[in-house]
Amino acid sequence: MEFEIDSKGKKCTGLIAELEKAMSDSSISKVRVTAHDVPTKIDIYAWAKRKGHKIAEADPAGRGIFRMVVEK
Repeated sequence: MEFEIDSKGKKCTGLIAELEKAMSDSSISKVRVTAHDVPTKIDIYAWAKRKGHKIAEADPAGRGIFRMVVEK
């Protein structure tokens, strides 16, 4: 099952907490994340690496928006 998170209006800690919760759910295999700035994108990459997850897709959507898929 997939889950989707949009970082718009969220602080980094809230976004990472949401990612952590989603990825700890055994029924979720991947999470689609939309990051609305470069620092958030960097934080997602760092978090995924630290937790042993991989960024399966990374697509710049334009105007500073990045779409990624985090997989277990």
